[in-house]
Amino acid sequence: MAAVQRMRIKVRAGEVERGVTIKNKGITKLVKKIIEILKPYGVINIQCFNTAKGIYFTEINPRFGGGYPLSYQAGADFPKIILDLIEGKKIHISRVDDYKVGCYMLRYDNAAYLSEGDLKKA
Repeated sequence: MAAVQRMRIKVRAGEVERGVTIKNKGITKLVKKIIEILKPYGVINIQCFNTAKGIYFTEINPRFGGGYPLSYQAGADFPKIILDLIEGKKIHISRVDDYKVGCYMLRYDNAAYLSEGDLKKA
């Protein structure tokens, strides 16, 4: 019903720290074959490497991937699609890959500095 390709720019401790949405016709073609064969129901996260020797798939997970917030910001509102399906509403999707390309996600840690007295007040 919907798909968003995301490229990991930087990964830290297994989590996407920086990523960008892309569209690669080769990946799209292969993912369509995977979907036709597996016929998944619900959300899946497919991961691959695009190398000079070709596209290699490494994982298919039955869940939202950690980079899903990037897909959402690029225009893929999967939770709304799921809720509409549950409520029996007709889904209106113009194209499976209807999302913004070049949408970046940058994650970072934020530190808070307190004294012991500040903690006791909280």
